[in-house]
Amino acid sequence: EDEFIELTNPNATAVDLSHWRLDGGVAFTFAPGTVIPAGGSIFVSPDVRAFRARAEGPSGGQGRIVVGPYSGHVSNRGETIDLLGSDDSLVASVTTPEIATDVQKFLRVTEIMYHPADATAAEIAAGFADQDDFEFIELANVSGGTAAVTLELTGVHFANGVEFSFAGAAITSLAHGQFVLIVRNADAMALRYGDGLPIAGQFAGGTGLSNAGEAIEIDDAEGNTIQQFTFDDNGPLWHPTTDGAGFSLVIVDPAGPTSNWDRGDAWRPSRQIGGSPGRDDASTTLAGDVNGDGSVNLIDLAILQSYFGTPTAATRAMGDLDGDGAITRSDAGILASHFGEMAPLAATAQVADSILAAPAEPMRAVRTVRRGIVVAASPRVRPQSVDQALVASLSVPLSFSGARRNRGRSATH
Repeated sequence: EDEFIELTNPNATAVDLSHWRLDGGVAFTFAPGTVIPAGGSIFVSPDVRAFRARAEGPSGGQGRIVVGPYSGHVSNRGETIDLLGSDDSLVASVTTPEIATDVQKFLRVTEIMYHPADATAAEIAAGFADQDDFEFIELANVSGGTAAVTLELTGVHFANGVEFSFAGAAITSLAHGQFVLIVRNADAMALRYGDGLPIAGQFAGGTGLSNAGEAIEIDDAEGNTIQQFTFDDNGPLWHPTTDGAGFSLVIVDPAGPTSNWDRGDAWRPSRQIGGSPGRDDASTTLAGDVNGDGSVNLIDLAILQSYFGTPTAATRAMGDLDGDGAITRSDAGILASHFGEMAPLAATAQVADSILAAPAEPMRAVRTVRRGIVVAASPRVRPQSVDQALVASLSVPLSFSGARRNRGRSATH
């Protein structure tokens, strides 16, 4: 680990750092007796041995004071790192600039089939009896307009969830707007969905997706975190119909903030049974459907309420239903006039018989969807105000001299 954080003491007297902490992007507590000499500095590293072995300065061979290891990494997406005293008072703070790579900016998970529908009789006869054979993760290059770029995927790999690396994969670059698939079993996918899918390769090491949801992490060739999130199957605001009923999870706003991927209300069930691997999961959007889940319900109302009064730069995902860039009574009126509506469900030809074969099955699927909506729209929805902020300004005796990044990742404490 080449990265490090340097603390400088500009004072004429030494400063005792016993039980002081670094918090924010990284986490570290200074041991009792740790002291910065007057006019001196101290280096904090995630790997003290690697720091001392550096071929160029600063390094341990130059008589530096170095401590560690800290947990987490200095992210090249930009973040704030705080120095806290032993009483947790803020002593110093630094915000690092964003120097994210193109894959960090534009490569996104857009669809997850973590618990597919049961195999059909034809699929079982062909040797694919396990429904897990039809798992897939879809990624997309969400760049566009003047920022459109082709992403180089060589070295991109999954660090959590499943095992897969794009090194030597069938697809190693992705033009803007294009999709790529990582699958459990390519032959099973071809049987269910047909040939021509943009499959880069299969999960490695016998890994697969958990039916109960799990953490996913994707890193680039240098270890920088591209995406890190946790999806769920039936938690608050998540979608039970994606848990074995044949629907996949689809992200509502692929170009949205990366923090959205941890939120159930930022996903929706696929429009079709079987999902839409390798293509846009588009359909006609209901006029009042804020989150794009195919129904106008209490979740849409909660989202609109939480952003109500936003004067400019509002998006549909925030509740701007009339497209004027603001969230006003007009948007609330549109939602109210369509409240309770649901989009019709569709099923792909390849998987329709898996869910809808028997005459009673379509009604069962529809009831399942309705149950899922009731669960998702339960009274547990408590929208938070979006206009709360805390602004503080402090003058401090110590300062950060800098945070050196080589393999910036999202902090994982």
